[in-house]
This record gives sequence, C-alpha cells and structure tokens, in this order.
Amino acid sequence: MHRSNNSMILLTEQDIDIDDITRKRWERDIYNRFQEARERFPEFFPCFEIRNYPVNRLYYSIHFQPLTQYAERLTRHRPDFPHTETFKPIEMLWDEGGKSELDRLFERFPTQRSLKPAKA
Repeated sequence: MHRSNNSMILLTEQDIDIDDITRKRWERDIYNRFQEARERFPEFFPCFEIRNYPVNRLYYSIHFQPLTQYAERLTRHRPDFPHTETFKPIEMLWDEGGKSELDRLFERFPTQRSLKPAKA
C-alpha cells in the first residue's frame, strides 16, 4: 500500500483509539470506497485519514490529491473540492441522516467531469 503523508490509513496499522462502531462505519462508508473514488476521479489520489489528537479527540481528513497538471487546474476552478489535507472532528463525518462526508461529496461532484468550469 502506498504510504506517505497523503495516503489512506488502515486503522489496524496505526495506534488509533477508536470505538468499534465508529471503526466499522469508517471502514464501510469511507475506507472501502477507495476504488469507487479512484474511478470517479481518475486524475486524483483519494486520501482518507483518521488521527487521534490531544485529549483523545478523533479527527478525519478526506481529500483528493491531484496527480496531473490537468487535475491541478481543475482544483483552481473548484476550490470547494477538497484537494488539501484538512482535519475535522469525527463528529462531522456523518450528518443527522447518516450520510457521510464522502456521500455528500459524491452527490455534489459525481465525477471528475463535474469539476470542470461551466462554459459561458
């Protein structure tokens, strides 16, 4: 598995203090959808990460690292598409209806084509 600061983190590989329910939801709703994310955004590398911060707070980051110059240009046109690492409290990952941030992202940007600026 590719390992860098911008790689997917398998929870069993890290010393992450996470309850079983949250771990299973993370794996089902986020981690196991890596291939789907690659297919939707082929010129980006999906980066799904979870970390413990002081006071045992759990944080996550979901972003897509541009792999090509074209992808870099797309991110300039769509600064609201997550392309840099930003950690948020785990409580923000799912909404009241149970949708994950990744679900909401895929609704807003179904494919890489949806990142293109609208033609005037």
